[in-house]
Amino acid sequence: MAFGRSYNKYGNKKVEMDGIKFDSKVERDYFIYLKDKKARGEITDIEVHKKFLLQDKFEQHGKKYRAIHYEADFVITYNTGKQEAIDTKGAILTSEFILKAKIYRKLYGDEIPLRVIAYRHGEWIDFEEYLEELKKTKKKNKK
Repeated sequence: MAFGRSYNKYGNKKVEMDGIKFDSKVERDYFIYLKDKKARGEITDIEVHKKFLLQDKFEQHGKKYRAIHYEADFVITYNTGKQEAIDTKGAILTSEFILKAKIYRKLYGDEIPLRVIAYRHGEWIDFEEYLEELKKTKKKNKK
């Protein structure tokens, strides 16, 4: 990694746009996509890096434990008022993300569903579709 450049813990280069710092180019590109949807009137609001409390801070046996949060890349509001949390992923889902997403879905999923997306072949797709695509590719390569 180059000296003087800002990278996150997964090796993605941090980027800034409209005064907002994004953890990756993928996240920034999805923000551009959402801004276009908002300009066309398909969505009414975009919240960036919204935090959700998963577990309150607590103290036990004299030891203090910090609160645990999940930070969605985006929370969008549709014209109907319905909201959706969006998390953009490049290639992997970490065990930390999988755990936090599971707790988030239990606490907030009925009110604000979580959608995990990736950018593949010129379009935004659900991450599950991407994983299926990888499985098919692996099977094909084994033959």
